[in-house]
Amino acid sequence: MAPTDIDAALAEARRDGKRVLVDFSADWCPPCIAMKHDVWPDPQVARAMADGYVPLLIDTDRNTAVPERYGVTGIPTILILDHTGTVVREGGFFSASGMVRFLEGGA
Repeated sequence: MAPTDIDAALAEARRDGKRVLVDFSADWCPPCIAMKHDVWPDPQVARAMADGYVPLLIDTDRNTAVPERYGVTGIPTILILDHTGTVVREGGFFSASGMVRFLEGGA
């Protein structure tokens, strides 16, 4: 996951005609760690991300403003935002195949 600044991610999404995928996570969260190691590096997930998303990682211990803005109370939380910052879809922990389905519009 790349940028950590929501305004920069939204600007990139507007510029490139993409959506923003926000991964709310923390270093101490076992499901978050599993996703970091098993889901995000998966080639199919990477392809699905490259096709239409600006990835954004928010560490909920270091950045509390963005989780508050979106009402995030648990992690992992995955949000897909349109270029205005409006939530299009939300989810939680996914396997790699589940993440591909989520990114492609299912869940």
